[in-house]
Amino acid sequence: VMANAELVAQSVSDTVTQDKLDTIVDRAEQINSLSEKAREIEQTLANHEQTRRSVDLAELLATQVERLCEQYPDTAIETDLPAHAWVEATSLIDTAVENLIENSIEHTDEARIQVSLSTGEESVTVTVADDGPGIPEKERRVVGNGSETPLDHASGLGLWLVTWITRDSGGEVVFESPED
Repeated sequence: VMANAELVAQSVSDTVTQDKLDTIVDRAEQINSLSEKAREIEQTLANHEQTRRSVDLAELLATQVERLCEQYPDTAIETDLPAHAWVEATSLIDTAVENLIENSIEHTDEARIQVSLSTGEESVTVTVADDGPGIPEKERRVVGNGSETPLDHASGLGLWLVTWITRDSGGEVVFESPED
């Protein structure tokens, strides 16, 4: 679909038709991206062991941030991480962390991301914050409820992946929108 729309777009001079072809290409790219993400999730969840193991979440976050800064050089990622923060999590916790940070990078115009980790007596909290538009209420509601309906569904799969991995690791995902 994308290739044919692009070929037709090259031979069309009418701006209205050109705009419609651009929309077709954009939507086809979105479907392709969603399909790739679904395939990744299927393979990831099908092949992972749900057994929890000790993970230094502070070290994992530092490593992920370093790699993502190299991958997205125009992105500024600030961190506030302790030296260590040990948790019991599945082997996929790194995928959840990566998806959270990448979500902020991809949905923020001027990507300034803040990644922090705080420890309590019984919990460890990872916060990924940005100055982007935030996760739409509908997305938060659907993922928070844990199910979709034909009229109420999420547009992407990354937040589902984060939620499933976090729950398998004994945690929960909370969406907040700061007033500022």
